[in-house]
Amino acid sequence: MKHLRIMAVALLIVAGVAAAMVLSQHLTAAEHPGEVDPQEVSDLAALAKVGPIDTHAHVFQDVPAYYRFMK
Repeated sequence: MKHLRIMAVALLIVAGVAAAMVLSQHLTAAEHPGEVDPQEVSDLAALAKVGPIDTHAHVFQDVPAYYRFMK
């Protein structure tokens, strides 16, 4: 039973170290962004200018609850 407890603690320590390494890589990558593609910046700016898109639904049954939901 003592060996099982030691193995469980060791596994938790290894998992914690692995998680810390992965998280630190993501955090340091976020601090140093790569070069930004000017075309991507232009495309995103154009996309931001797009107006609302017409969304609608087709209803094949006359269900009052559905109409209330859509309002």
